[in-house]
Amino acid sequence: MAQTYRVLHVDDEVEFLDLIEAYMYSVAPDIVYETTNDPHEALARVKSDDDSIEALVTDFDMPEMNGLELLQAVRELDERLPVLLYTGLGSEEVAAEAISTGVTDYIQKDHGKSHVQVLSNTLRNAIDRAEAEELAELRLVALEAVREGIAVFSPDGELVYANPAHQRLYGYTLEEAVGTSWTDFHPDSDVNTIRAEVLPAVELSGEWHGSGTGLRADDTEFPESKSISEMPNGGFAVVVIDADQESDASV
Repeated sequence: MAQTYRVLHVDDEVEFLDLIEAYMYSVAPDIVYETTNDPHEALARVKSDDDSIEALVTDFDMPEMNGLELLQAVRELDERLPVLLYTGLGSEEVAAEAISTGVTDYIQKDHGKSHVQVLSNTLRNAIDRAEAEELAELRLVALEAVREGIAVFSPDGELVYANPAHQRLYGYTLEEAVGTSWTDFHPDSDVNTIRAEVLPAVELSGEWHGSGTGLRADDTEFPESKSISEMPNGGFAVVVIDADQESDASV
């Protein structure tokens, strides 16, 4: 099923709304383009749990609530919803205030059909970006919650991320660990084995599963069971658990 985008456009000029809606239907049938001339209705729809608006387009100069006031009210409810200020006013002061309030984009009004193509592309990009950011945050929440230690290393072998379970397992804070080498998490004997056997296997097949010895910040060692996967940027991700704790849990 093709993806659709649901957008609400608020402007006190009903004829302009009708024109843009008609053009949008013609050039971007994948966008469900709804309109209202009441900013209070638009805010109520953003507030409603039953609505599924994915982006809001708002005029600036409206009698009951201007676009910046609407933007500010929306941001108090939803920090992520894409909001495009679509106005005929070219004031740099308005643009600067909109940016500081958290507007997603600022577009000058135009009555031409070709301009609506630009507007539709801007809306798709804004919605896709917001969805990607939300997905990334959800993935991060999941990584933070699991019991397995998870760390991500750069192509140079430096740690760039470690979840709380990994930090507890090795006895480092994230601030202490970021920038350290993967070699800091293993005794010298394991480092030699990893260089000679494990990393070539990861490079060949993209992943490796096995066991080894972990080295904590206090220089104590523990048996680890881990998986290593190559990442698209040439770095690698490691998922590791304390093998002793795994054995205890299975008893």
